[in-house]
Amino acid sequence: MKDTLANIRPLIVILFSAALAAAGACASSGGGDSISSYRKDLGRQLELTLEEARLKIWNRHGWNQVRRQSEYQNLYWESDWRGLVPESGGTATGPERGRARLIIRGRRVQEQLGSNRVSSDAEGGIYRITLHGEYQVIGGIDGETWRPVPPPEDVVELWDLVYNDMYLEVRTGITRN
Repeated sequence: MKDTLANIRPLIVILFSAALAAAGACASSGGGDSISSYRKDLGRQLELTLEEARLKIWNRHGWNQVRRQSEYQNLYWESDWRGLVPESGGTATGPERGRARLIIRGRRVQEQLGSNRVSSDAEGGIYRITLHGEYQVIGGIDGETWRPVPPPEDVVELWDLVYNDMYLEVRTGITRN
């Protein structure tokens, strides 16, 4: 019996190590988000509350909406790309231009509170909301195609300002000046 356990022990250690490595890879992937993205949770929100907050905060920070899609299960708002100066690694090899945009995604989790029937899209519902940011650059060694890259710290700070203001607005109804 001891010989059998001695022979199986290395196999168990290898399987356990492989399982830990797979779990770590899944956890570090962040649910499939790309390296050029930013994602923050805004929690559960009513559609109308979120729409008002988005309008106020995006206008205050200069983000223009270019797309809005509202379906029974999903909400989607997308801003226009905003041109930004990328961090350069040298003018000859570094990217020439950068751009960023914001996206709000929502997934319906329940009907509006106090409703005894299925609500229409116009009446809204409660959605699980996330704020996403995407960043791309063009130029340099890779030529003239936009490509996703990790956002520089100043872009993340820009997105954080929008997120913090939206979070405060939807949670309390208070607007920061």
